[in-house]
Amino acid sequence: MICFVFVEFEIDREVGICKSIKIIYHEYYLIESDYFEFFTENFPTSEKLFYKINSKRQKFFSRKNPCEMHGKETINLIRSSTYRSGMVWKMVLLVSTGMFNFGYLLSVMNPLQEYLEATVFKWNARDAQFYTSLVNSLLTIGAGLGSLAAGSMAKQIGRRNTMMAADYFLVLAVLLTLVRSELFLMFGRFLSGLSIGLNSTVVPLYVNEITPLAMKGTIGSSMQLSICLGSLVVFLLGFGLPSDLTVETQWWRFMFVLPLFLAMTRYLCLHFHPTYRYDTPPHLVTNHYDELAKHALSKVYIGGSVMEQLISLQREREEAERMGQKLTVSYGDLFNKYYRRRFFIGCFVSISSQMTGVNALIFYSTKIFNEAAGGDSKVRLLYS
Repeated sequence: MICFVFVEFEIDREVGICKSIKIIYHEYYLIESDYFEFFTENFPTSEKLFYKINSKRQKFFSRKNPCEMHGKETINLIRSSTYRSGMVWKMVLLVSTGMFNFGYLLSVMNPLQEYLEATVFKWNARDAQFYTSLVNSLLTIGAGLGSLAAGSMAKQIGRRNTMMAADYFLVLAVLLTLVRSELFLMFGRFLSGLSIGLNSTVVPLYVNEITPLAMKGTIGSSMQLSICLGSLVVFLLGFGLPSDLTVETQWWRFMFVLPLFLAMTRYLCLHFHPTYRYDTPPHLVTNHYDELAKHALSKVYIGGSVMEQLISLQREREEAERMGQKLTVSYGDLFNKYYRRRFFIGCFVSISSQMTGVNALIFYSTKIFNEAAGGDSKVRLLYS
């Protein structure tokens, strides 16, 4: 026997059990299952909740009172799919190409550096040191400026349009780096940095706002995986460079142009494909585009979960407006009492990771391992 119940209830999230239940409507069904389903009303998440009862020792419920449990059975919370996980992964994989390009562009000069110095531009030792240092520095300067601008852009023009702007900068940057000119190379690397900075901020934000709670952990780790995969592909492509630096080849142009295809693919999908037509629901609701937010939620969530999520976002907005709170956080707010500690912890973690010297390996590992490899470029790539 199973009881089909519409309820309002309170969950103790620390221990994962139901604290109180208010029955709105219930019916009994005779089915061969030890599960019953609570369809919630105004519940602040998008998921149906299934409670599995330890039915080996006790009955489910009393017929006279569906809320009266015989004994103190343990209730295990199991989440049911009220969202389209395949659609979520489809959207995440597309926007994650920005993080792949992040890792790729960060590392691409490493295997190319020696070939560009000796064969493409034919720099002497002094010029080679100056130009390679400048090219790598311009990338990081552009990334810093891009990350600072990304927050304001995401708030003003939306997450989707900010990613499209990043792709536009990247396409222009790649076209510039294909020209055999030091000036174009430097300007192209600066624009590549802008694209990296925008992507590093807005892609995780977009992914976090479209992903259901139950999938956030797995999908969150895919961001770092995409960066590492981009760096890996760079070094694998580096094996295509000739060992003899006197040999002319266009492989260096291919290594520069690869991110262009991914950027154009994402740009066209975000602009034309109906799946990516809308911005994230929190951004739309914050700006009072509730009908568009409903359409955006229907891409991911199923049935009543769409309205459930929309109501939750609207309540957050209304509560913030009622309390006179801002719906977005400015840079100045990071230093107030509420955010200051978390902001400094985040800065400390980021600075600590840079102090490990990882950037030296990202940009110059080929040269660092040059002596250890005895001059063999292929072995140097393996070490890198």
